[in-house]
Amino acid sequence: MATRISPNPVWQLVDQGGDVIVSVNNDGSASIPTGQTGPVGAFLNETKLTLTSAQLLALKATPVIVIPAPGSGKYIHVIGCDIYYLFNSVAYTLNAGTIKLYHGPVANAKPLTAALETGLIDQSANRSNLDVAILATGNLTDAQALNVPIYVANAGAAEFTLGNGTVELVVYSQTITIP
Repeated sequence: MATRISPNPVWQLVDQGGDVIVSVNNDGSASIPTGQTGPVGAFLNETKLTLTSAQLLALKATPVIVIPAPGSGKYIHVIGCDIYYLFNSVAYTLNAGTIKLYHGPVANAKPLTAALETGLIDQSANRSNLDVAILATGNLTDAQALNVPIYVANAGAAEFTLGNGTVELVVYSQTITIP
C-alpha cells in the first residue's frame, strides 16, 4: 500500500462558531483565513543544525542551508536563534571571518544577525549566545523573499583556521504563505 498524504490540512483550530482560526498544513506551514485578526498567527518552527569543524572551516566558500526553501508563495520569517559552541581541543582563529544567518544567499546581502563568532568559537571552552537579535532585512523583492532558504555563512574576509569544535544552531521561525 502506498503512503498517501491528504491534500487537506492535518489540524485545524476552530472557534465556538465553527470558523477556522488556523490550519496546520501537510508541509508544516500554517494558514490563516483571509481577514483573520485573532491572536493565533502561525506556529513556531524550531530547526536545529550542527555545523561540523569541516563545515566551519569552509563556511566562506560553502554556506550551509539551515532551513530549506519553503515553496512557491511562501517565505520564512525568522523569529530568533540560539548558538552553542562545543569546544574540542583547539579554538578557531577568526581571520576576520564571520558567522551570520542570511535570508537567501549571501549575494542578496540580507543578513538576519550581526556577526556571531567573536567571543564564541575563538574561545577554549564551551560557550552559548542565546536569544540572538534578528535584524530587519529592509525591503525585499519577491525574488529575495519568496521561496528562499535561510543560510548560515561566513561573508568575512577569510575562512576560519585551526579550530576543531562544533556549533549547534537553533533557529525559531514561521513559514508564512502570501495570499
